[in-house]
Amino acid sequence: MNNVPKMAGARNGKRLPGQTSGKYKERTAQLLCRVRGTDLQAEIGKRGYRISRVLGAVILLMHVMICGCGKDDEITEEDEMIGKPTYEETAEEHVPAANTATLSFDSFDGGGPDFNVVIADESIASCESRSKYNKADHEKMNGAGYQVIITFKGIKPGETTALIEERSPIADNLDHRYRLIVDDELNVVLELLSVKDINDTSAEAMTLMIDGEEYPVEWEENESVEALKKLCPLTVEMSMYGGFEQVGALGCSLPENDQQTTTSYGDIVLYSGDQIVVFYGTNSWTYTRLGHILADREILEEALGNGDVTIELLSE
Repeated sequence: MNNVPKMAGARNGKRLPGQTSGKYKERTAQLLCRVRGTDLQAEIGKRGYRISRVLGAVILLMHVMICGCGKDDEITEEDEMIGKPTYEETAEEHVPAANTATLSFDSFDGGGPDFNVVIADESIASCESRSKYNKADHEKMNGAGYQVIITFKGIKPGETTALIEERSPIADNLDHRYRLIVDDELNVVLELLSVKDINDTSAEAMTLMIDGEEYPVEWEENESVEALKKLCPLTVEMSMYGGFEQVGALGCSLPENDQQTTTSYGDIVLYSGDQIVVFYGTNSWTYTRLGHILADREILEEALGNGDVTIELLSE
């Protein structure tokens, strides 16, 4: 399963139709297992509550108070829903808070992927996730699909990366890597850097060393990278240039597939067919992409921005 997330950005502080001013408010009934009687759920919805989980004793008491309860209205093992996603019923549509950015992934009961989020610098942004069925009756279905919704909130201005680990015993296991940018007004922007199948090691056959220290790299899958592998082991003396990159001669020409590119820190590119460039800043030119170093900006500025360096490419 190739899980392509749906994205929603910040609302720039604008209030949407139906949204109350000030902090968004709602009343929520927390319930831990499902009970029989859809008339109860409808009654709770009318009163402005959101049904998310069922606490047996509480919902049963409410059932008696609102609907009355006969001997046949018992909670069975089939009705238990502890730990499963929920269908949300509410009079007000869920509206993401201003300044946030949201990703939505698809999953399903019975082996669908779980999602774990790793933010490289948690002082810049935080996140929370929730799961939601598309329709209420899907909760009763084996293998029913639902959405995993991940919302990012800015804490302070800055730039970092977010790794979303998608793991399933029966589907693809993917790493989704994003650049996460928080501006001065704490608006959050997510830029997709890569989606990689962790079981595919075909493009991981090179190790990058900068002045003797190893850095993890996600290599592109193209003929330029394949040709670069054949040169390993390779040592390149690099020189600082422009205050945003290190450049070095390979000693031979590689296949090119140049495209107009705006680079960012960590990008590794081929320039003019015979030079390798490693960025710790940004530039716009025609390059062939080779890979991306998985490290924060501050780490790369320290490693690459204080003088000429030596890089080594080693085959694994």
